[in-house]
Amino acid sequence: MVLKLLLLILLRNKKGREFMYSTFQYFLRAYCTLSIYEEEMAHLMQQFKEQEEQETQEKLLQEFAQMQKREDWKKVRKEAEQYGNRMWTIEEAKVHIGNFISILQNKKA
Repeated sequence: MVLKLLLLILLRNKKGREFMYSTFQYFLRAYCTLSIYEEEMAHLMQQFKEQEEQETQEKLLQEFAQMQKREDWKKVRKEAEQYGNRMWTIEEAKVHIGNFISILQNKKA
């Protein structure tokens, strides 16, 4: 819990405002290490679901919904690269976010 709060504080910009997808950034920083292969991403989201509080899961779902609504795939790609060392194409970003939503909503990814 303390680690999560510290990471969220670090994700604030210089003016003190949160970045648009701070919970997604937290997931990427906390769970996506360099040793993780792309095919393990769904497993990481399952770990997130098992370890994080319901409130945090719901916030991440809201961010995913905003990503899809805004079709903000370039920003998703940029954040995946910056915070999770992931080099996704736009199509890969769409697939991963769709899979993550399914996992968080208890559907098969």
